Amino acid sequence: MPESSQTSQGILGRRAYRALGMDPVQYSVQSLRTELDRLVEERQALRRLDASDDELELNRRRLVRVQSHLTELLTKRHLPGPAAA
Repeated sequence: MPESSQTSQGILGRRAYRALGMDPVQYSVQSLRTELDRLVEERQALRRLDASDDELELNRRRLVRVQSHLTELLTKRHLPGPAAA
């Protein structure tokens, strides 16, 4: 099964990921890692700039969503499928 079809339905569903500006069909481990790195850099910049609690919370939620999706993708990829009947 192609990687993109494995990841088209995430924990949050397509609508939630699109609300974050992320297309769930295009996910790969690498793209999620890249997004995670970007969000971490953003968080560090927000802290340097003494961002508001609301801005930090929004960033934290985005980080958690990407981490969750990465966990889901890796779990699907590395856990064995159901046994054949």
